Amino acid sequence: MFNNINKNIIYLFLSEFISRFINFLALIIVLRRLSIDEFGEINFTLSVISFFLLFSNFGLDVYGIRETSKGQSNSGGLISDIISLKIILSILSFTLYLVYTFLLVKGQDKLLMSLYSFLIILSPANIYWYYQGKDKMRHIFVARIIESILYLLLVYLFLSISKNKLYIPLAVIICQITSCAYYYVKYENKFRFSYKFESLKMIFNDTKYIGLSTFLILIYYNFDIILLGYLKSNEVVGVYSAAVKIFLMCIMPLNLILSAFFPELSKMLKGNYETWKPVYRRFVKIMLILSFTISFIVYLFADILISIVYSNKYSASVYPLKIYSVTIFFVGVNIMLGNPLIAWGLQKIYIVVIFFGAFMSILLNILLIPEYSYIGSAYATLLSESVVLLGFIILYIFKRKLIPLF
Repeated sequence: MFNNINKNIIYLFLSEFISRFINFLALIIVLRRLSIDEFGEINFTLSVISFFLLFSNFGLDVYGIRETSKGQSNSGGLISDIISLKIILSILSFTLYLVYTFLLVKGQDKLLMSLYSFLIILSPANIYWYYQGKDKMRHIFVARIIESILYLLLVYLFLSISKNKLYIPLAVIICQITSCAYYYVKYENKFRFSYKFESLKMIFNDTKYIGLSTFLILIYYNFDIILLGYLKSNEVVGVYSAAVKIFLMCIMPLNLILSAFFPELSKMLKGNYETWKPVYRRFVKIMLILSFTISFIVYLFADILISIVYSNKYSASVYPLKIYSVTIFFVGVNIMLGNPLIAWGLQKIYIVVIFFGAFMSILLNILLIPEYSYIGSAYATLLSESVVLLGFIILYIFKRKLIPLF
């Protein structure tokens, strides 16, 4: 059991660390070649499209990992059902995104937003979740390394030719196509588009709570950037996004640990909870130590991180990064308490907590951004994570009988 988790952690750590480091180098090139305003515009677009990408997925990746880890995809039928449902959702999401881009968006580059729309079309082809559920992390490792190296080379080549922000989504699209192609070359089953309405309906009903919870999480991670883009300027979005980028990089190890443990935590659904309790205890110990350590280091060295990564022109990003450094610890504890609930099939009660966090995020951003700009946004995220933590603590106290550990 633990050997399998250790192997997963090693593969995921190496793939995440190496790919993130390479993408970090690409980010430095982008920051050096583009203006703060252009960097803000790209991040505004990414925040907007993340909601449409979520709709095209709607929890199907997590569902796929959970079901394949339980050995329910030997025939390949479930895989085809999941991909077919993702294709249907991606077509609908792509249409809605184009309507939003050309009819509702003002003051942004519509061509830039249109290029990113191809990520929605490509999303069903990314079947990394199948290999993660099957504990074949080696394929995820190879795909991510190839994708990252190619992205670095393309960004350097394109921006050396011309300092044009449109090259960034073009590079991303090429890399996505490459990684998806690799997954399908290694895929041993045949894909057949599923017309089984009842089967697709059953999967959607099982994933809707996972998708909705992910949507709510996106709200308190991306709503602030979108609102800043509407109420302030792309330059403000650029300054704020610089802090957010480092924050997201810092919580990467926490998500990595979750990904490594998730297949094993899902097996607790089969019963014999006493056997699996050591797995969860180890998960809790690692998450607490790691989240506190990262939070402490980022708070102490926030100014140095901003200076090294972005140069002095992003010095205004130091204060929001310090606020986000505290948020890192809350995120770690919330992952530790919340995400196992999905593995145990308790997504319905998980979503209740996330709903209150998202509601608090929307409310605080609306109240704080007009007067305090990106500083208000950073505090809104911190307070929202605090509300989520409080919600999970209350949940574990009053719903102990539903949780396998008790």
